[in-house]
Amino acid sequence: MDSPTPQSHLKPSFRKKPLIIIFIAFCAFVIVSSITFGLLHLIKNHNSQEFDATTISSIISSTQYYTTDNPPFKKYVYVHVNLINTSVLHIWLKPKLENTTATLYANVSKTNSNESFPTALFYSAKIGPPTWFDFVELELNITGIIELSWSEMTTIVSYIYTYEPEEVKFQGIRPAYISKQAMNPPMDQSFHFRPPLGWINDPNGFSRTRDGLYHLYYQHYPHSKRWSSMYWGHAISYDLVNWIHQPIFLRPNDKECGENCGCYSGSAVPNGNDGLQVFFTDNNNTRNHQQIQRTIYTKDTIAPSNESEIILNDLPDLSEKELKLSSDFRDPNVFISPDGYHYMTLGSGDTLGWQFQNVIKTDNLFGTKVCECSQIFQLGDKNRRETLYALLYARMGSKDDDGRSNLTPIILGTFNGTHFEKIYEQELDFAAGSFGVQAFYDPIADEALLLDG
Repeated sequence: MDSPTPQSHLKPSFRKKPLIIIFIAFCAFVIVSSITFGLLHLIKNHNSQEFDATTISSIISSTQYYTTDNPPFKKYVYVHVNLINTSVLHIWLKPKLENTTATLYANVSKTNSNESFPTALFYSAKIGPPTWFDFVELELNITGIIELSWSEMTTIVSYIYTYEPEEVKFQGIRPAYISKQAMNPPMDQSFHFRPPLGWINDPNGFSRTRDGLYHLYYQHYPHSKRWSSMYWGHAISYDLVNWIHQPIFLRPNDKECGENCGCYSGSAVPNGNDGLQVFFTDNNNTRNHQQIQRTIYTKDTIAPSNESEIILNDLPDLSEKELKLSSDFRDPNVFISPDGYHYMTLGSGDTLGWQFQNVIKTDNLFGTKVCECSQIFQLGDKNRRETLYALLYARMGSKDDDGRSNLTPIILGTFNGTHFEKIYEQELDFAAGSFGVQAFYDPIADEALLLDG
């Protein structure tokens, strides 16, 4: 998912039918245009459990933050954080006033009982759009307590957490400061996945690596409880019930275009050595091609190991089929078909060079404007002749006679790499607004898993 209001710019001379298309390249992979959160087996059920906001205080028990009023009316916030020499700090901040900079101070000696004064640790860039926050990653090589501080008169801090790279998969991040705008209310007895703060919508990159760990990336805005320029959050689980929160994985380049930018939905495929290759839509409404498809690699699943690469920056020409794509061209989702290629329902051999293959599905039922978050996934081992495939997508903008909106069909059938032959179709969920579904076949457990919001 992506933008809450789909856009469509179709010329009258073309049929206005939302559609799903498929690409292929020349190695051993295939991709589908991707599709927060209850977790379902297509064979068995799992209840997904996640900590609620009442545990925030225990997470930050080693951190104290408070304010003081010092003449002349300067209010300061102080945050105490426990570090070891390998700790990494992630901080988001911005200036409160135009044409100024935000300043973050650090004081090590004072919190270890030696008298000293705070030292400026970081100066932000000058103010950008209202949704923008400057990001800083710090490795201070300090063991002990550090005091971070800033003036509320000049500086807005949204989020601070710390982690140790060698332990983060098992221990997760430690939130040290969460702004009031992003702090979520407590939800006791919650059995649905929730982020540590802020906004969440579509699941992304739902996958499992060779070490047996499940990975859930998700559409996320950490600075308030509303949709804005999209980030990718990340969590890891051993059992699909208990989740360990990881560092934020993707950040939008929103300094120039604010809410018009975002790292929209996508998928992830294992690439050996317990790493992942991630596919996502880079959205920027200020350029001609608003939505382009990118890929990025991660060796440890925690942080990108390279700059993202463009894999599709233009729309395929479907004029021969009397069809034209709108600017809503997003959500790459990847799987391997029976022919051994990677396909995208937006398939590919080398996961970088993509060729248009076919229109898989067109749908304008109930006024559908966009076939969003689409994907194909296998329901068993692709080498078994009887294995079926499922096609999923969200009918964005749809509304049926009962008033239910944004319906999601699931279609079972056979798939040969270019053509999907339907056997059976039904609605995935009879409630309204159930979309942004993501699923994958897990060869370790020989079962298909589906995550639904």
